[in-house]
Amino acid sequence: MADEVKWAYLAGILDGEGSMSITHRGDRSSNSYEYIIQVYSTDLVLINWVQGYFGGRIYADERNRHPGERWGHKPINRIGWHSKEDIAYILEGVIPYLVIKKDLAQALHNFVITPMAEKEMRELAFVNTKLFSRTGQNHSMEVN
Repeated sequence: MADEVKWAYLAGILDGEGSMSITHRGDRSSNSYEYIIQVYSTDLVLINWVQGYFGGRIYADERNRHPGERWGHKPINRIGWHSKEDIAYILEGVIPYLVIKKDLAQALHNFVITPMAEKEMRELAFVNTKLFSRTGQNHSMEVN
């Protein structure tokens, strides 16, 4: 499978089953943040495929493994990227192909590539990620 096709496929997975976020670490006045991209799936084959081509860390999600769980529910697995370098790499590959989460991805990318000394630019990118994740809309899309 060609690299371009793999990136496009990962973009589709992220649009449908992924999440991207930034949160303040500590209080709001701190300049310390946590950022993450994650994909959730009950299909471990998909999660392993993603890791095989794009790295990331696989987690078994324990939220649906509790007493009283309905019979037949599959365990949810997830893969995540946490470092600035990994997130920048993933976003640079998928942004051209994203449809639903393109604006959110661009805001997160701007955040991770902006030097820490540029606090105002980082804060703007942080605010934009909150705006785009709250609305769930791609504001750059035009519908004809």
